[in-house]
Amino acid sequence: MALFHELYENRAATTDTVQAEVRRKALATNAEPQGIQSAAVRARNFFLNSARLDVQELPMSQEVAARLQVVLEQLRSYDAARRRPGMQGHGLTEKHAGEATLIVAATQRNNPVLLTNDAGASHVADRQLPNIPSRHFGHILHELVCHAGDSIQLDDVISDYEAACHISGIPDDARPSASTGYFTCSRDTSSGKCIACDQT
Repeated sequence: MALFHELYENRAATTDTVQAEVRRKALATNAEPQGIQSAAVRARNFFLNSARLDVQELPMSQEVAARLQVVLEQLRSYDAARRRPGMQGHGLTEKHAGEATLIVAATQRNNPVLLTNDAGASHVADRQLPNIPSRHFGHILHELVCHAGDSIQLDDVISDYEAACHISGIPDDARPSASTGYFTCSRDTSSGKCIACDQT
């Protein structure tokens, strides 16, 4: 988390809706899947309680409310289309509020990039005009490896990646095929740039 803050300070932001969700999950007991509460506690303590992360409150104008509704419907449609017949889950009316606010907030920023492990959120963000590119935890972790250099161990990186996937799974088709190779810096000695980072 400290490395993420160092690399993304003054660039990363979230919304008040996501903040409320993180705080709720941090207070949950056994209602959440294993690992989510402890992850939420760490995020709450490091990013939210310390004000290290900018929290944006969307203005509730008619335009913003209408855009939120459109994005919510897009997210729910994506979710419903991939739900197996007879499969039960959280009510669709309660899902995706956080992702929707992030996408709408991103449309109000210059050169936004959405950080999400949710395939539906990535799909819907890409449908906005102009489209919003997205990155998942693996992309960010790769950048942190390049930024940290020799101060971070590959075994620790892979362990953190697998733990994060367990909590908030990256879709299988978006995961790197070989974690060891993916989380190795490909910095060009002459240009000083990481070839892999520039391609993601």
